Amino acid sequence: MNDPMPRRRFLGLAVAVSAGAASPLALARSGDAPAPAGRPRLSACIEALFTDVPFEERPAKVKAAGLDAFEFWGWRGRDLDRLAKIREELGLEVAGFACDTGGPLVAPGSAERFIPALKESLATAKRLGCHEIIAAVGNELKDLPRARQHENCVKAFHAAAPLCEEEINYLNVFRAIAAKGYTGFLGLEMWPTVDHAKAVREAIAILAEATTARK
Repeated sequence: MNDPMPRRRFLGLAVAVSAGAASPLALARSGDAPAPAGRPRLSACIEALFTDVPFEERPAKVKAAGLDAFEFWGWRGRDLDRLAKIREELGLEVAGFACDTGGPLVAPGSAERFIPALKESLATAKRLGCHEIIAAVGNELKDLPRARQHENCVKAFHAAAPLCEEEINYLNVFRAIAAKGYTGFLGLEMWPTVDHAKAVREAIAILAEATTARK
């Protein structure tokens, strides 16, 4: 948090090699390599890439370069209607953008400031068909203990949870879990806003739909 311009997102790649590790040649000879667990997707940050053209022209550059998703920083001050139209015309996805937090989340009172700003950011995400937003906690406050700063962030995210839980598609969540072959329990640790028995019955119905073979 003491970085003057904190990175909102980073990708770290690390390879650890020990003296007893097998060499690539030995691994190649030991048999077939295991199938990869999954394939990540790439998203171009148009705040950093293709800056030789205006902001609204950068998604087309992303498309021409061979990617199907882009992301950016703050959404305020952007022509969102135009950006949504460009995204749709190009067939691209908005992978993410920076959420307005109403101020540093590390600061006292951040939970109260965060909620109205988050509501606007979530509405923007819906306009752009975006399923992920990035929240920066802010720079470290020198006059406040780090434990208090951490506590302020936690309070803000707890306050934001109910709003974000509405963007969640539990049918897809259950389907993804079932597809992995999981047969254990899924704990319904929830605080329903409707009758509790009704909420449980809805969960049962969603799970049944998720685990029914689709044609």
